Amino acid sequence: MNVSELISQFGLYAATLIICTVAGVFPVVNTEVYLLSISTLLPKSLGQLLAIVFLATLGQMLGKSLMFFASQGAIAFSLKQQKYANQMEKVILKMEKMGNHRNWFIFLSGWVSFPPFFVVTVCSALLKIRFFNFFLFGAAGRFIRFIFCVGIPQLLKDLWV
Repeated sequence: MNVSELISQFGLYAATLIICTVAGVFPVVNTEVYLLSISTLLPKSLGQLLAIVFLATLGQMLGKSLMFFASQGAIAFSLKQQKYANQMEKVILKMEKMGNHRNWFIFLSGWVSFPPFFVVTVCSALLKIRFFNFFLFGAAGRFIRFIFCVGIPQLLKDLWV
């Protein structure tokens, strides 16, 4: 099933939630590309734009929540077997040094995706950061990121139309 079929079957809002949840677990599905592609099709309604951003954020954080809990032990996890092993070790060391500032690190990663939010999600779980803090600060960063993904094409659309 492709994206247009998903949107026609479930509607734009439900499709956004589904796609962004899947993208939260599988990084090859790119939320930003999806949001950029649909944002030019959206009407210029602040309410609809914010609804899409909210659903994208919720979907991403649902997917990241699955990763968070899976990394805590629901699924066997070994840094040595992971594609991002070296990067995770570096991020864990950075986050351990940050102490009480870890929440802001999560927020920044959620916003700018550096280091990748996928890696920070797993590291947050391994460092036993409170789930509420991870979810709150990660969602705030993702929300800002997705506002840009939806808002910039809307602004550019005004320049050319």
